[in-house]
Amino acid sequence: GRAVGAGLPVTAGRWEDAASDRRFVAPTPDQLYHELDRFHAPAPDSTWAEWHYFNVAPGEGEWWYLTYLVGGPLAAGGGGGQLLVTRHRNGSPPARFEATVPRAEVRFDTTSANLVLGPHTVIQQDGRYRLVGTATGPAGSVQFDLTVVPTPNAYFPPIELRSDAFLSGYVVPG
Repeated sequence: GRAVGAGLPVTAGRWEDAASDRRFVAPTPDQLYHELDRFHAPAPDSTWAEWHYFNVAPGEGEWWYLTYLVGGPLAAGGGGGQLLVTRHRNGSPPARFEATVPRAEVRFDTTSANLVLGPHTVIQQDGRYRLVGTATGPAGSVQFDLTVVPTPNAYFPPIELRSDAFLSGYVVPG
């Protein structure tokens, strides 16, 4: 009780933190990012979607926007996934690349940040995100295998926006 400022003392017995208490107060990087960035159960309608996105800046004047998207009526057996990649370079129009994945090749769960869209994956382990993907577009194709390491404690925690007809949420884990 003292750690959270509770004014009432324990008068009988004793207090011991459970594993879930310790995880809440001081999660490992693996626990933190899986909790922050996990997927949620799909809605039965066609409007449900979730995604991971990453901004990657390999050098001055160039950045890439990578989106791993899952959407559609997955709960009803439909929908699917996409890998969307946009390359921005100073002085050039954006180049867009994509790969579409059928529902049968989409894998995620509600306790993990990990996502499999066929051969395109996001795997979070120990606070590091390994991104693998290949996409094509009018400018050719792109292939990547990289690791993104978020700056510790530099995240926007999950929020949920809700009304009678609309539910949305957002989190930026790094």
